[in-house]
Amino acid sequence: RRGSGFGWAPVGGWWCFPVLLHPGKMTMTDLFMQAFNEFGNVLVLVGSADAVVPAGLKTMIADLSGVVGISAGEIKMFLCLMLAYPLGVVWRHLPTPTAKHMFSIVVGLYMLVFVYGFQWIHVIISASLAFLIMKVGGPKSRHITAAVVMLYLACMHIYRQVIDYLGWTIDVTFALMVVTQKLHGLAFNYYDGNCENPTDEQKALSTEKLPSLLEFFSFLLFPSGVIMGPCVEFTDYIKFANGEVEIPAPYLPGLRRAGMGIFYFGLSQVISSYYPTKTLLSDEKFLTSGNLFTRFGIQLISLIGYRTRYYFAWKFSEGAMILSGIGFNGIDKDSGKYRWDRVEAIDVRGFDFGQSLRQSAA
Repeated sequence: RRGSGFGWAPVGGWWCFPVLLHPGKMTMTDLFMQAFNEFGNVLVLVGSADAVVPAGLKTMIADLSGVVGISAGEIKMFLCLMLAYPLGVVWRHLPTPTAKHMFSIVVGLYMLVFVYGFQWIHVIISASLAFLIMKVGGPKSRHITAAVVMLYLACMHIYRQVIDYLGWTIDVTFALMVVTQKLHGLAFNYYDGNCENPTDEQKALSTEKLPSLLEFFSFLLFPSGVIMGPCVEFTDYIKFANGEVEIPAPYLPGLRRAGMGIFYFGLSQVISSYYPTKTLLSDEKFLTSGNLFTRFGIQLISLIGYRTRYYFAWKFSEGAMILSGIGFNGIDKDSGKYRWDRVEAIDVRGFDFGQSLRQSAA
């Protein structure tokens, strides 16, 4: 395939490296975008959902998408969020740490390919870069590691903004944001485990040595959190994987979180049916009717409906983490009840009613 910018030159039936054609006709932005697109074409050759998803399932998803009016990507994500519940139970009952690590890698990778297609490779690239930096640079490479993974994520976000500005497309940045948090945390926990005079807070999550590649990718691809989180610390993950924590029955707390997620989903659907955000912004009748305070109030209600769809996904995924056991956080000293808040994607009350940005983000 040939054209302006980067093209692929077939030689003897094989695809060679990109060659630059007509560079004088393109700006630097054009070159960057074309190179990124061609890089994506290479990744299609590496692997895509077409190779692992049965044709019947793809047809069912496409038909369901047409009936309910949401994208196939959203349906795939929802299916994985539901599947994460039984997978969490299976993971918790596997007999050995190695079995749990292998299960996480195989199943988590399949879920990435199923939802994001060939874009799964970006998770592996970012993770491999981080591991290589920490392996070569040691504990003091924490800032370099954090900068590289954040830069990789930023490039993915910028690319998405260019090709789908203000759009809402399911792509790998959903998973990559969680992976970036995990890599960032691991880099600093590795430093904390090797620094002089660490604080009690540093000691709590520190690790003295890098995990093996099996443990590393198992941690990143853990099925209960690989699609949308929530993020878990490596030291917590490895303790539960090694069976070092005795876990009470997690079924009722996990189902409660699922119920919370379903509640937020219903709330989102009800509000959006009356006050759809995007429609309001382009509706001349709405923009010219009533007074400023009335329009502002309606938009505020509309945005509540818009963000509760995220509350649904986050709370629903917390339930899967609880069923895997990792959500268990000991016993409350005051009430004597079990706590299931070790891993939380969001504190909805704290976020919505925080008195400052700092409180909402805490």
